[in-house]
Amino acid sequence: MSEQEAMPISEEFLLGQLASAQGRFGRAVDHLRTASARAGQHALDGCARLGASADAARCGRAVRGLGLARPEPSSGGRGYGDRLSPREQQVAELLARGATNHDIARALVLSQRTVEKHVAQVLRKLGTIRRNVGKVFPQEG
Repeated sequence: MSEQEAMPISEEFLLGQLASAQGRFGRAVDHLRTASARAGQHALDGCARLGASADAARCGRAVRGLGLARPEPSSGGRGYGDRLSPREQQVAELLARGATNHDIARALVLSQRTVEKHVAQVLRKLGTIRRNVGKVFPQEG
């Protein structure tokens, strides 16, 4: 992290402290809210970059709990857009073979709920229903 990147957070904090010491509490609250939002956003971005989704969620709840704008991760994990992710490709292949959610969960060592989410994404991205996955998803071998 560069000094320039960290400077606005501490500057806002110091301005808030100064305003508070001068008895200008409205201004102090504004500066401290800005400092908190930037710190929360910074923490959220760091968690997202590391793939720490639980910590990112905690940071988001903390910032919202302060009544601040909801922070969004700047550039979390890799996005696949309308293409299937590697995991979704595995799920699509199993769906094309007629596997049930339970079969997929066992084969990929995933929870039933995670499989449900992957299946929904696969069906959405392929623009089809479950029984037609084999027709639209090319199978290997």
